[in-house]
Amino acid sequence: MSPKGHGMDDAAEELGTATQALANATALLSRALKQGLTEAGAEVSDQLASSLRMVSREIADASTELGRMAGDQRRRAKVDATRASLLAAARTVFAQRGFEGASVGDIAAEAGYTKGALYSQFGSKEELFTEITRQLAAEDTEWSAQQSSTDLAATYAVTAPDPDAQSLLLLSLEVSLYALRHPESRTQLMPLLTQSWGTATSLVAARNGRPDQPEQGDRDTALGLLAVHTLASALAALSDDPDEVTAAADRLLRRLLAG
Repeated sequence: MSPKGHGMDDAAEELGTATQALANATALLSRALKQGLTEAGAEVSDQLASSLRMVSREIADASTELGRMAGDQRRRAKVDATRASLLAAARTVFAQRGFEGASVGDIAAEAGYTKGALYSQFGSKEELFTEITRQLAAEDTEWSAQQSSTDLAATYAVTAPDPDAQSLLLLSLEVSLYALRHPESRTQLMPLLTQSWGTATSLVAARNGRPDQPEQGDRDTALGLLAVHTLASALAALSDDPDEVTAAADRLLRRLLAG
């Protein structure tokens, strides 16, 4: 929003008004030429000069405002693109090297920017890491909204390892490790870390016919689902026989849900 409180639509409307005024002035000029300026007299001449001056000012003002707003939009888009690139790079580097092992320079280089560009977006590596934790929590919320509570064993099933799932697992574990190593971060991070437990609890409660009133048993089952899924996902990525791990995880998940 501009200092005058006008948006792009307002500025465009002002430019349209000025353009219409120019058309009116042109019509006045055409009339004056048909009549002859001498015949039209001083009144027409003064009206014409006044209209043209007003139109020139309005068009100049509206064009300047539109140009400024377009420039602001381009700068905002560039800033947003830089921020998104840095976050994506940070997720990759933190998953590969952990928070402690990753440097600001590593992240900036992965994204193709300088450290200065990173610091223009995030005040510190800790701030960047916290923002990634918020991203993970938001993604968990979006994911849960797409799930059905009818077959939670399938929802929390452990699948064959793939690079994307493994990277997400490493990143999620790193967030928990960071909170363990940095007690000062727990007040801020714990609501985000426990969100997946709340998500799973809601799904279990809905499956048990009480979506709005989960019970302690629902929370216990939800924690079990998450524990099996997380540990088995790690073991499947490490094991020479991931199928054995995924099959065992499936049996455990179904046993939890049956109980």
